[in-house]
Amino acid sequence: MPLKLFVSHSSRLRDDETSDAQAQANWQLLLDLPGQIEQVYGSQVEVLVDHDALRAGDDWETVLHGLLWDCDAALIVFSRRAVEESDWVKLEAAVLGSRAMNDPGFHLVPVLLAGQTTVADLDQGYFAALRLKRLQAIPEVNSAQEIVARLRPILGEPETLFSGQPSAYRQTGTAVEAWLVRNLGQKVLEALWDKLCPGSRPCVAHPDRATRYARSIATHLLENGEDTLRRTQKVFDHLLCSGHNGNHCAGLLKCLNAQWINPNAAACLTEKEAGAQSLVLNGAFLASGDPDFPERPYYTLNRYLKRAWPETRRFQWVPIARIPTDREVADEVCEQLRAQLCRGSRANDEALRRRLSSLRADDWQIVVFIAPTLWPDRDARLVDDLRTLHGQYQGLLVVLGIDDEMPAGLPEGVRVVDPALNLLVEEEQHDRELDTWDLIKNS
Repeated sequence: MPLKLFVSHSSRLRDDETSDAQAQANWQLLLDLPGQIEQVYGSQVEVLVDHDALRAGDDWETVLHGLLWDCDAALIVFSRRAVEESDWVKLEAAVLGSRAMNDPGFHLVPVLLAGQTTVADLDQGYFAALRLKRLQAIPEVNSAQEIVARLRPILGEPETLFSGQPSAYRQTGTAVEAWLVRNLGQKVLEALWDKLCPGSRPCVAHPDRATRYARSIATHLLENGEDTLRRTQKVFDHLLCSGHNGNHCAGLLKCLNAQWINPNAAACLTEKEAGAQSLVLNGAFLASGDPDFPERPYYTLNRYLKRAWPETRRFQWVPIARIPTDREVADEVCEQLRAQLCRGSRANDEALRRRLSSLRADDWQIVVFIAPTLWPDRDARLVDDLRTLHGQYQGLLVVLGIDDEMPAGLPEGVRVVDPALNLLVEEEQHDRELDTWDLIKNS
């Protein structure tokens, strides 16, 4: 599956611009861009740009929203016209900016054309409100070739470009949309949208009305992660008052109950470095009961894992809550790994390595959780002990829990899940989710 790169622009030639050298140069740059990208990335990148996607008779708004929903990365080409005149670029920038805020895997790159726009233009008026200035821009651009050369370090090299998997944000949005379409009729979806956003048109265009409203509702629910559960409660209030079954609604809550976790923090769990160092994660409810996963009483840790891998429940858990006084942590972890993962009698180190390799090949996530009670002094000895574990066995996700605010001055050799968790936010979200489960059970 190729990476889909959307190009937002306002460069199409107008009838009165046939003798305008700058307008012609901007249009030619846009026409050259797909070919330049193909020279570097071949078929690994599909360029989505309106002069290819739009056909006679198409509803451009419908086509546009389809492109914005499907893309995995985007360029906004800021010509002078795009900054000063184009309502389409403003609309696209708003949607893409929201994607970038909620999806750390989504690359949004402003391209500033030489002699026409600068970074200062992103800090004024409408674009200042979108906070586009925070993004890594490509300034002083004169050609499509130059765009691709400077885009390459951002997107990555061709051989490591894309896993073929949609981002966690896309997976969650697709799951929510599918639940809404599958379980609610068009009239119910229209009424629900009016309840959530009274007087507003659907924020997504689509030829199928049910999909249009379902995708708009999904986008609204995902727009601000810390507000997702509050908005979800409004959805349930409406559905349950309309006679929908509470247990039936649980599936939607399961899709959305991890959105409050900061996406960049969740992304720390999926990076390659996570398998080479122990991760330090704080939270007062790390080891609390979880109505979503009764068999895994690790509420906050479950939410991080779900935010990082929304489409999988394939986790092998090795929780370490106590260590015998005559053992090192690494020895106890190895013993627990062998006991839980190796089903045969020859549970030696080599058998464990084979078992771990087999699980990783089948996309299982192997999680070792060191309870906060085992690391009260944040000493380096435990970290050194765990470092030997990483050296022995590849691909373990080892999480060191801290049940308070993230302390300063942690030992070397660990990686802090950043940004650290705000305990007040955690408490609010935990209580709100439990209230929502009660609402479902008591309906």
